[in-house]
Amino acid sequence: MGEAGFDPGAAFLPLVNGKQPQYAGVTGGPGKRITSYEVYFSAGTDLTGAKAIALKEFPTGSKFGVEDKDEPHCLLVDVHSPKVEALMERSRPMVAFYTSREVSNILVPSHVDYAIMTVAFDEETTDLGSC
Repeated sequence: MGEAGFDPGAAFLPLVNGKQPQYAGVTGGPGKRITSYEVYFSAGTDLTGAKAIALKEFPTGSKFGVEDKDEPHCLLVDVHSPKVEALMERSRPMVAFYTSREVSNILVPSHVDYAIMTVAFDEETTDLGSC
């Protein structure tokens, strides 16, 4: 087992709020491209702060693009990052912001617990999928 009971390479310290690895749910093994991962935020993080933290995961000059607010459970936002997009085929980076289900079944902008870094595909221009 890896960090905090996760499979090796699937979660990384530090612990957030004393119990959750900051990085978890990492997909892609050692030496392989990471296609998705979760970033956990400290208690009290609002959507503005969560967006700032998430954007720091990308190279300088990256910015948010389309916001898909169709789903009450999350906010999906694509990311424009030429350096990252140059490495991707028919897709681009996307971030999904969530409030934990223990707090609410919908996204609470004043209480964002984590984000999933994932991808949006070229054909997803305004509807970025579902959460």
